[in-house]
Amino acid sequence: MNIVPRSESEKPEESAHAALALYEAFPSTRLLKYCYAAHAVSSAGLTEDLELCMQVNRSQAIPHVTGQDC
Repeated sequence: MNIVPRSESEKPEESAHAALALYEAFPSTRLLKYCYAAHAVSSAGLTEDLELCMQVNRSQAIPHVTGQDC
């Protein structure tokens, strides 16, 4: 798996490389133990949604955040 920058002049942050290294080193079920968002989803009773969220290469769409809600 590679990190693809949006443009030639943009380089991925070091944290993106670290996240990718963790993703490749550990099974996704183990990573979920350390993810605050996963705990929030599970606490809301939506544990089955975690399986859906962890699927790889299931969509042609890539979300992109363009603004930030305050």
